[in-house]
Amino acid sequence: MRTLAKYFDELNSLRVIVEEGSISRAARRIPITQSALTRTVARLEAGLGVKLLIRSAKGVTPTQYARAMMSHLRAIDHELRSASMKLEALLTAANTRIRCGATRTPLMQVVPEAVDLLQRSRPGISISVQESIPPRLLAGLRLGEYDIVICVKETDDIDPEIAEQYLFTQDYGIYARSGHEVFNEGHLSLADVSQNYEWIYPIPGHWAHRALSESFIANEARVPVAKIETQSQHATGWWLEHTDRLAISTPSMIAKEVAEGKVRLVEGRWQLPEMPIYMYYSLRSEASNGLKAFMKHLREASVGAVAR
Repeated sequence: MRTLAKYFDELNSLRVIVEEGSISRAARRIPITQSALTRTVARLEAGLGVKLLIRSAKGVTPTQYARAMMSHLRAIDHELRSASMKLEALLTAANTRIRCGATRTPLMQVVPEAVDLLQRSRPGISISVQESIPPRLLAGLRLGEYDIVICVKETDDIDPEIAEQYLFTQDYGIYARSGHEVFNEGHLSLADVSQNYEWIYPIPGHWAHRALSESFIANEARVPVAKIETQSQHATGWWLEHTDRLAISTPSMIAKEVAEGKVRLVEGRWQLPEMPIYMYYSLRSEASNGLKAFMKHLREASVGAVAR
């Protein structure tokens, strides 16, 4: 059985010759010199051991052997053109579209500003932004659902094909409504506030839930039992403003209530965890220029986040 794969270029030249009906016209279309194309046909005929073209004053006519291959050669050409178009579309999308996933804190602190800077510097780029939790974001990045994700660093055990870059650190604090009796107390410890008040607390499974519980234990305080567990920014703000509950939160979660004077930071003798925010992207493919620009703007926005 004759193997045709090694004659791929020669067979493509044969297809063009048959379609044009002339070696000279085919040579101009490829493009190649007429003598070089003639040698290509001779090499193919010698390799296959059959006559492929009948030459005459009017041009060339395919033999039965050439005609037997033409439908297959045209199908191959069609598939290659289709694959080329799909590849071009993917490459174009990679440079004009960015898929970003992030957790709530970076979405409130740096992502909007970075997106605005990107659209100003590269108005042709579109960007989609979705909120989720770190495990789902990193899993989506590995599966190619995101081009970049921004979230808290929960572990050092990161896929070697995923790169990480530090952006900023967000502190946690204890907050209460401005008229709360806790502000009449002095020299409070974490043990004092954990036992005497009801709480608004991060949901189980969230990095902050685990880190804060460890902080209570490290400060020889009981982990709050009477608590509402939520990651809702609006619900946290409402409960703080209208009830006597205390909340463990980042400043960004309740920035509006603090700015309006409805909620205040409770000072005391405790050390709460910090939230290190990183951006992650895949090393499996080279970052597009648009993604590189977005990462640059994320770093710029993070400088302001540290100051806030």
